[in-house]
Amino acid sequence: MSSINGDKSRFNRVRKQRIFQRQRNRDLVHGLILSNSAHPKVESKEPLPTPPATRPGEVQP
Repeated sequence: MSSINGDKSRFNRVRKQRIFQRQRNRDLVHGLILSNSAHPKVESKEPLPTPPATRPGEVQP
């Protein structure tokens, strides 16, 4: 590397990588938001019944 422009070129390369990374992240998040808004929300299912309470020392089958 050149002692005059070495740090400038490295900084510019890293800066461009960060810019492109942010752009990819924005596109990804934007795509996820659009895909989630296209699907209607599914009604939540009823919770499963809880097993009966046991007394201390009792073994469940």
